[in-house]
Amino acid sequence: SQIKRNTINFAGSLNLADNLTATTTFTYTKTDGKGRYGTGYDSKNPMQQFRQWYQLNVDIEEQRQAYMDTGENITWNANAYDNPTPIFSDNPYWTRFENYETDTRNRFIGSLALNWEMNDWLSVLGRFSFDTYGELQEERINVGSADVSQYTRYNNNVASYNYDLILNFNKDLTETINLDGNLGYNLNRRDNNSIFASTNGGLNKPGLYALSNSASPIEAPTEYEATKMVNGVYARASLGFDRLVFVEGTYRIDRSSALPKENNTFDYWSVSGNLIFSRLLDADWLPFGKVRANYGIVGNDTDPYRVFNTYTINTPFNGGSASNNSSLNNLNLLPEEQKNWEIGLEMTFVDRRVGFDVSYYNAENINQITPVPVSNSTGYGSAWLNAGTIANKGWEVQLNLVPIKTDDFKWDLTVNWSTNESEVIKLREGIDNLVLASVQGGVSINASVGEPYGTIRGKDIVYHEGTGQPIV
Repeated sequence: SQIKRNTINFAGSLNLADNLTATTTFTYTKTDGKGRYGTGYDSKNPMQQFRQWYQLNVDIEEQRQAYMDTGENITWNANAYDNPTPIFSDNPYWTRFENYETDTRNRFIGSLALNWEMNDWLSVLGRFSFDTYGELQEERINVGSADVSQYTRYNNNVASYNYDLILNFNKDLTETINLDGNLGYNLNRRDNNSIFASTNGGLNKPGLYALSNSASPIEAPTEYEATKMVNGVYARASLGFDRLVFVEGTYRIDRSSALPKENNTFDYWSVSGNLIFSRLLDADWLPFGKVRANYGIVGNDTDPYRVFNTYTINTPFNGGSASNNSSLNNLNLLPEEQKNWEIGLEMTFVDRRVGFDVSYYNAENINQITPVPVSNSTGYGSAWLNAGTIANKGWEVQLNLVPIKTDDFKWDLTVNWSTNESEVIKLREGIDNLVLASVQGGVSINASVGEPYGTIRGKDIVYHEGTGQPIV
């Protein structure tokens, strides 16, 4: 497999006046991939063949030679001595050269900004930035494979645009007190459209990968188009006292088009403090020491098309038809919310050659928007609800060392350790467990009240009550 990537970057600035500066950045990236492997339970995943259905006495070199000599899918996993077609597993070289994947992406990232220095402590920034890309992904299964031959293509276009207007200020109120902060407005627009189409019933002509080569009329393609907009105003202010104590506060109000009108506005705020206590001690053995603490509330919305119920257009048959989506949408969705607090300690010693940073955090996510299974008799398989509260807490520790330092050589060493404990605090009334995923073998991934998020459940064997030994 291979990936080819070409990138062009440009950045520039121009002083339009003594206090007015224009800046621009632009990046174009073209990425071409070929032969990316399938993942999971997929015939295009070599590891699935090697680890699940593979015979250890197979000579891979013989498989390579068989394909290179004939160009056919001669596999170790044949149906019979007189029927060389594969039962489950293809020749891996057939998979690579016949059932290969290709993808191409053109991505554009850039910005244009004007900065006006009103005086020595006040400035205004206006900025437009964008991140867009268009991509084509193609997958192939040739005639003669274990799976039904197929050609699929996925065209996807994504664009994100940001419009910002920011008032920045940084002023020394006294010789020891500094005020720094900003006021701002942001508008974010995200556009996405995609189409996925596949042949139906196989390919007519082997090796011709095109939708028009479908053995049967193709089914209706899966089409998606959405625009989501979020606009918000925000403020941040930070006070510094003699480079010793720093206190900062933030506040923001956002409005999202993806939420119901009655609940589409949410605000959040934070406050934090830092104390550089090494300045109080003024000790040679402690070049730097800081203790910090913060508390914050963050809001979040959801993806488009989860409020109003819409129809899915079906494959035409003797006219047109439409059906409900599998998930029931919700006109009463609330924005998600996270409450988080954290404390930390950072210190360095021995001329800053030894140091550590340790912190403890506790976060609670409220009104999690998630699909909840419902009875199929409702006409749906799931419903979008504010269904849960999840808590996460843990430690993060970082050790920094400089074991060797000379005039010509320096070795920096950083060691990280962290732990996280999650717990599902509550689910929607009447729900004790949410099945997040079901996988092969009767195993499920769950969110259960009082247990960690993502608990894995499966079947166990039967044990003898007296001895505790497995019953065979």
